[in-house]
Amino acid sequence: MKKTGWKLIVVALSAIAWTEAGAQEIKVCNNGEAEVSYAILATTSLVNLGDPEWTAHGWYMMKPGECQPVTRGDGRREAFLSVRSINKDGLSSLNSYVIKDIPASNFSDNSLSTGAERVFCVSSSSFRRPEKSLQDHESCPQGYHEQVFNLYFFSRGMVDFTVNLK
Repeated sequence: MKKTGWKLIVVALSAIAWTEAGAQEIKVCNNGEAEVSYAILATTSLVNLGDPEWTAHGWYMMKPGECQPVTRGDGRREAFLSVRSINKDGLSSLNSYVIKDIPASNFSDNSLSTGAERVFCVSSSSFRRPEKSLQDHESCPQGYHEQVFNLYFFSRGMVDFTVNLK
């Protein structure tokens, strides 16, 4: 292989290693007593320049006491979360939430997490739906229905934080 080829491989591997080490993480922990399921709508690329693409996916099950990463990013990161608690009869309802473990030294006007009442389209079963814009997720295709997403995350910095559901 020519020297140029090896240099490209080294640069590509270095970029992958930097991305994994430098990426921020948002995770959700189920501190409640019931099993929950969640869906996420998030920007899809690690580095978002201009108008990012958005991907909605879910439903992921989480037992009490379990934590799961819901999105990773580098630079600008946006995500909406919809969480449902599942009772013993299999019925679901939207969860409340508490934000914890936000490192005060890194949390600034460039990052926020807040309650939101946005409605986006989801499927009743497991799904993954990439779209070009956030607005595209407000128009439901066949087999999808409207669902409230009740938490919004935004970060322009390298901020890791945890959403603790109760």
